[in-house]
Amino acid sequence: MTEDKLVHSEIQERKVLYHLVTEQELLGFEKTGLFGNLSAIITSISMGVFVSTYLSSLTYSGLSKKITSILDTISIFSFLIGILFLVITIGLIVKNRNFSNIIIQSSRVKKDKSNDTKKETNKLKIINAVYGTGSSEHEVDITSNLSDKIANNQLQTTVGNSTAGSDPHPGKTKDLKVTFRLGDLEITKVAREGDEIKLP
Repeated sequence: MTEDKLVHSEIQERKVLYHLVTEQELLGFEKTGLFGNLSAIITSISMGVFVSTYLSSLTYSGLSKKITSILDTISIFSFLIGILFLVITIGLIVKNRNFSNIIIQSSRVKKDKSNDTKKETNKLKIINAVYGTGSSEHEVDITSNLSDKIANNQLQTTVGNSTAGSDPHPGKTKDLKVTFRLGDLEITKVAREGDEIKLP
């Protein structure tokens, strides 16, 4: 058997949903379903009796008027009972359907985006970071280096050539000047080579 004729199966991850309903609501749902089933059974029996008596009155033409009258009465009564419980059954089905939709909708809890907005607003962002001795030929831009070191919205590192990835001015003590944004605030900090800097 060639590989393209093989049947491949894929097991999908089971999705767990949590429904926000009370125990009383679930009991009501169960009772409605029970009454709906009972009502459907009574409807079926009533309609069965109606059909049987109606056909009997038509088939057996030699029956006495009294028996025919009784059969007609039973037929009409069973028909009315059947219609009544049919309406009740339909009502209970609609009620259960609506409750099922409520249960399904209760699992679709919308995510509160206000916290995400707040987190985004207070996100630490490195705007500019320069490491060197002050002159343009002896400094390097390490904005991306420091941005990569941000963890849990914090930055903590030791200022040095390893942080910069190079030594812009060998033999000289260098400084790190970093400008960062936190929310609506824009802050600049300066740290000497060998010192530890922590943001924010």
